Amino acid sequence: MVVRNWLICGPFGGPGAEKFTGDLGGLMPGTKKDYKQAGREFCEAAAYPPDDGVVDAKAAYTGEMILGYWNNPGQVRWRPAKIADLDTRVMLGPSAQVWYGATWIRVPAETEVEFQLQDHPQTYLRWLLNGEKIAAEGEVSREPARKTVTLRAGWNQVWFRGYGVGYPPCRTGLVIAGPAEKRWTPRLSAVPPL
Repeated sequence: MVVRNWLICGPFGGPGAEKFTGDLGGLMPGTKKDYKQAGREFCEAAAYPPDDGVVDAKAAYTGEMILGYWNNPGQVRWRPAKIADLDTRVMLGPSAQVWYGATWIRVPAETEVEFQLQDHPQTYLRWLLNGEKIAAEGEVSREPARKTVTLRAGWNQVWFRGYGVGYPPCRTGLVIAGPAEKRWTPRLSAVPPL
């Protein structure tokens, strides 16, 4: 079962993000530092309000934290997004921008399933299920990372934080695998359940 609908939030940057571009490559002027490594260090060190794993669908983020080499978006909010055509992943943004995403899965009883966490080259992601880490940055690669997880009865939140440093745009996705009786039981929602 492919998760087709998400809430996403981004781009986030802040002071220092203006030195990057949408597709990082080469050495930074006057240094021997690689742009890709610098972009990765920048995104890893940065902290933004959605890092708490809480999705506040009414929140609007403004100010320096949403500025960078891109045009000023004025404000950033959680917004609906669907997977790309002929793909199982949602498109986020170009390099050196931090993005967040969330979706919800409801099951009638505690259920063990396999998550296939998807990305693409030079995208770095952290995944949480109900606030608990299921994959840290670097665990997801060109092949989907397979993680056996237990969904609790009721609604479960799947959340990610990600950024890319090349091959824009950054993409990610989730496929729920397992026996048919487990795959067809869940209900999916791209909005926080009440």
